[in-house]
Amino acid sequence: YVGETEQKIAAAFRRARGGVLFLDEADTYLQDRSRAMNSWEVSAANELLQQMNSFGGILVMATNLLENLDTAVFRRFDWVVEFQGLSTRARMMLLKKLSSLIELRIDPEEQKTWAEELSGLTVSDIVTLLRRSAVNRNLPMEIIFANLKSMIQARRKRTQQVIGFCGT
Repeated sequence: YVGETEQKIAAAFRRARGGVLFLDEADTYLQDRSRAMNSWEVSAANELLQQMNSFGGILVMATNLLENLDTAVFRRFDWVVEFQGLSTRARMMLLKKLSSLIELRIDPEEQKTWAEELSGLTVSDIVTLLRRSAVNRNLPMEIIFANLKSMIQARRKRTQQVIGFCGT
């Protein structure tokens, strides 16, 4: 309903008063107003911008679509934080942990090769695979590796420069 989003935004800021407020998928509320098709898109962004101006706590926001944000939001942030991809060494550590958690033995050389090939692997990929592996504990590591690779390739098609940001 018209106005309901704005009311919920204001209520979230009131509840977080002086504390920490985390808004995920910030692009949902802070779309570039110059490209808005509906008046409610503008009013939701306006409400959030106004709330940001007067908020006394710590506001943390995340988005994968930084380029879709209204430009007015950037002068309200103290910090913009970019989350970069993991190094080969970090990917090796994650693969080692994954194999240990799901009780799979992987040859260390094979693990190194896979880590090198999995550029773009994230911690959330590992969490997703652990969840999937819990359903079928007998999955061969080759299937897990192929699944990881396909997730990374799908994400690469939509790669953004900056994956997150925050501000107070």
